Amino acid sequence: MRAITFISAAMTFLAAASAALSAQPVKVNMKFDKVSRAEVEMQAYEPDTTAAAVVLLDAGKTAITFDAEGRICLQTYHHERIKILKEEGVSHGDYELVYYTKLGLNDKISGVKVITYNLNDGEIVRTRMSKNYIFDEEFADNYRKLSFSAQDVRAGSVIEVEYDITSYTFWDFDKVYFQRSIPVNLFEYEVRIPEFAGVNKRVSGYNRINHTSEKVNERYTLGGGYIDFTTTVERYSGHALPAMKKEPYSYSFQQYLSAVDYEVSNLDIPGRLPQHFSVNWEDVDKGYYESSIISRMNEKCLFPEGVKAIAGTADTDQDKIMEIRNLIRSKISWDGKYRLFPKRGSQTYKEKTGSNADLNAIIASCLRAAGYKVEPVLIKMRSSGVLIPGLPELNPYDTYILRIDNASGNPHYLDGGSADQYLNILPPEFLVSSARLLREPGRCQWIDLTGIGKNMAGYIINARLDESGVMTGEMNVKYIGEDCWSFKKDVRKAGSQAEYVTALENICAINAEEYKFVNFDKPSKECTFSCKFEKEIDNAGNLLYISPFLRKFHSVTDFSSPTRTCPIEFPYKGMITYIMNLELPENFKVEQLPESDAIGLPCMKTACKVLYGANGNKVQVSFNFIMSEMLAAADDYQQIRDFWQLLCGIYDDMIVVSKNAD
Repeated sequence: MRAITFISAAMTFLAAASAALSAQPVKVNMKFDKVSRAEVEMQAYEPDTTAAAVVLLDAGKTAITFDAEGRICLQTYHHERIKILKEEGVSHGDYELVYYTKLGLNDKISGVKVITYNLNDGEIVRTRMSKNYIFDEEFADNYRKLSFSAQDVRAGSVIEVEYDITSYTFWDFDKVYFQRSIPVNLFEYEVRIPEFAGVNKRVSGYNRINHTSEKVNERYTLGGGYIDFTTTVERYSGHALPAMKKEPYSYSFQQYLSAVDYEVSNLDIPGRLPQHFSVNWEDVDKGYYESSIISRMNEKCLFPEGVKAIAGTADTDQDKIMEIRNLIRSKISWDGKYRLFPKRGSQTYKEKTGSNADLNAIIASCLRAAGYKVEPVLIKMRSSGVLIPGLPELNPYDTYILRIDNASGNPHYLDGGSADQYLNILPPEFLVSSARLLREPGRCQWIDLTGIGKNMAGYIINARLDESGVMTGEMNVKYIGEDCWSFKKDVRKAGSQAEYVTALENICAINAEEYKFVNFDKPSKECTFSCKFEKEIDNAGNLLYISPFLRKFHSVTDFSSPTRTCPIEFPYKGMITYIMNLELPENFKVEQLPESDAIGLPCMKTACKVLYGANGNKVQVSFNFIMSEMLAAADDYQQIRDFWQLLCGIYDDMIVVSKNAD
């Protein structure tokens, strides 16, 4: 289960949500395989005509109960019906169900039924999913994944799905989301809690959810006898829930969806010993310390000779660590997946590819062979929500990285995933304020990963303006830390270095040549880019208008929406420096310089300063932007939006120069 951070949303969003709730739901028959012609013929969803798909019905039941052998379990039934309105909504016909498998108490998924409804010559045609379209595969240690897809799905289709789940990890309910990335027309959810089970409950989200509770008497037959008890039946319902839209600078909108989450704290079943499941971090730590994370990291080094050679020749700790990491990466590739529990090192080596968890375990064993103290740091990725130290969770983590201590006592942090990563340079998804350093129970610590490295993009532009109004010069850029990683990622996304330069030419409106990339093809904490360029300057008669910035580092469109629902989450802290030295022809003079300025954003400890100066035929521009916080509440959105408009206004200023008459 996932803890929820409650952050205030803008009142305008609440008003919009209330308006949506006032709409009448599309009438649906809640029985399976009772889809109406109106549902199949439906072409748009009135409360949100932009929707690519809509959940017509989301219904489910979960009960703490007993199986046929008297074992306590969770029984869950789920039934949903989705209308595909546009082609981009077709992916909503794909399903993945992750379930737990351990100690012979495997979760069981049964009764999977999937039907696709389409109109064919005015008749409703049903396409039932074949069992051949159901795939069951290993997902991670103690977990498997059941995948299936509806057949013959297209714009206009209605998809209907139902299944049952029996889970023996009864203390940890799956969170039930009432809201999704597409509108929900109608939902109903029921949970049954017998009196012998103590539970904790968390309700989250901004939408009004109807809730009722009643007590009923029930009898269970157990071992030839029976027990009578009172069950609390809680029901949740609602209609016309708006889609939760992905907003710029937001990693996890899922944690702000309307949802309910249950957790069993204790069991006191008549005739059985009481059981307590109240969670504290020490209990959670113990479980992970006894997991495969530690055992795999303790395996024998797979490349002892290579590690020995590196340890004997590399100059610094950083060099040794990175060369050992690179040795392993030369033998085993990353499969692009982030996992928590690693496979055996021998299996990963045999397959020649693995997740970051697999690679981290092998790297750790090799670093330990080289004499380093290596410990895992458990991470809940930012896209999964915020981990709150004051709210313990049973299964909070998504992956782990390595902490390496050297002789100086300064720790380094490393992940075996992306080839471009270096010490203390992690994917922005990993830059969380609360990560867990996993040690023996009682010695674990919280680690803040948001400020482990220095991040900077530094630009120096040396340029000259000729009498024809053409500016030529050199651009030199230095990237450090996360900016180095991000730059390399952008280049690879472009396809090649040449294609990146072409894109840069379009962004900056320049012609670039003699470009160079330094430290690009190997992991490094910094890299550089340089090129020579030529740029035509706009003119109006005798006046030339020169933009001080070859490129803009921010866009007003980042925060164009007048309202905000989710908190604002920037990728990382950092600094941008930009210096332009511009030389004018002797017969030119500066008519107007923009005003120097300084602006600040206190809620994010962010500031920007720009200075302009002229001395004879030389002009200098100095720009400095520093962001010292990554996260701001939705309540701060208007402040951020106003700051962003001022910031982007700086990029629009012009240096005006004139040419003296002959």
